[in-house]
Amino acid sequence: VFGDGGAAAIAVVGGTTPFDMENPQAQAYLRARMQLMQTVASTAQQPVRDSLAAGLAEGETIQQLEARVLMWAQDGMERHAETVARTEAQTALNQSALQGYKQTDVPYKEWLAVGPPGDREWHTSMNGVTIPIGENFDLDTGSFNGPGDISMGPEDVCSCRCAIAPVVIAGEEPEGGWPIEVEFEED
Repeated sequence: VFGDGGAAAIAVVGGTTPFDMENPQAQAYLRARMQLMQTVASTAQQPVRDSLAAGLAEGETIQQLEARVLMWAQDGMERHAETVARTEAQTALNQSALQGYKQTDVPYKEWLAVGPPGDREWHTSMNGVTIPIGENFDLDTGSFNGPGDISMGPEDVCSCRCAIAPVVIAGEEPEGGWPIEVEFEED
């Protein structure tokens, strides 16, 4: 799933290089993505991640992914299955996209907040913030590479629907250009 997400991000920006799963940053993400899912017993963490990865690869909906989590949910924790499904899917997609953008030398990234007004105000206040690809977004809760950063705590990552987008400034495109152009005034 991580590889597919990275490949999709590369395609979005018109890149032709295959996504490099051996990239040290991609490998570090995969090793570090071990935040425990409280809904699932510690012995079932990896089977749930494997099952969710299979579901994402098959293009399953959040409800279908939730059903996968429910198969492993601890008694009394079933109500959190949708949160786990949404969180794991969105985290993997955002972080793989970020790696894909980095691998194709996208110069900037933008935080896209999704959710009702007032939902995680520290996320909605980030909507539209654009920074260099290698820098972190500064939120009230810390400094992060984008939505789904592995160092985020549950208050930032659980059920977050924010996304990261590539930003290319007109005039800074590589030879041949990008299919996506965003223009904004610099301060």
